[in-house]
Amino acid sequence: MSRTVRLRPWQHAALARYAATGRPDFLAVATPGAGKTTFALAALRTILATRPARVVIVAPTAHLKVQWAAAATRLGLHLDPAWSPADGAMPADMHGVVTSYQQVAMSAAELRRLAKDAYVVLDEVHHAGDEQAWGDAVRHAFDGSARRLSLSGTPFRSDTRAIPFVRYEADEAVPDYEYGYGDALRDGRVVRPVYFPRVGGEMEWSAPDGGVHQATFDDPLATQLANQRLRTALSIDGEWLPSVLRDAAARLGDMRRHQADAGGLVIATDQDHARDIAALLRREVGAPAG
Repeated sequence: MSRTVRLRPWQHAALARYAATGRPDFLAVATPGAGKTTFALAALRTILATRPARVVIVAPTAHLKVQWAAAATRLGLHLDPAWSPADGAMPADMHGVVTSYQQVAMSAAELRRLAKDAYVVLDEVHHAGDEQAWGDAVRHAFDGSARRLSLSGTPFRSDTRAIPFVRYEADEAVPDYEYGYGDALRDGRVVRPVYFPRVGGEMEWSAPDGGVHQATFDDPLATQLANQRLRTALSIDGEWLPSVLRDAAARLGDMRRHQADAGGLVIATDQDHARDIAALLRREVGAPAG
């Protein structure tokens, strides 16, 4: 188990700013894949070295709770991802617990007692604004904490449900440290460049009223016809989507001659559509997809 970690330059800079900030709340916005988890755990290690206290981490999902606990263990921090309010006090052999926003919404009073004078990390804090009840529960549970470190990979604005513990100016959230996708690209070896090809084509479909329509994506259509055009394009049984996927697989093959680990992402309408696309990729181009 390693108790040291090699930080990226942005993590060093963010950690220095966090240490120099006297306010109880700190918001770090960093592009996905930049290493927000490592930064937060390094910040906790730095603080706990001088002032031992309980730790509470709030993650969006049960799966991420386990990931946080595993990452913390590698740095010598022991966090319980299975803790529940029924357990009562924090386990004696743990530095803290990892919970979820849903659990906070259901057990704010219990977490308020646990989190008093604790150090709190709110991962992907914009989730606290998904529902008003979630934001209210987060505020109630953690307003007595010693310090709150909020993380997000998504710049966000205030709406009727402003995020707790986040400063706003003219409805814009104000990060205490920000590391964008452009910064990560310039640093190199942090994130990959993303290529979004624009694909055209002509669709032909029969409408429910029996009419036959034909249009490209550049043709202006009323909302109803535009929706029908999109459904036609995304149909597994049509001609457009299979041809686009074959072309994308060929382009990815060309890219992999220069970047062996390049990957592709297909966004589906739902889980069934995603499974159909994966089957089509395997069948049409022999590409593994999950």
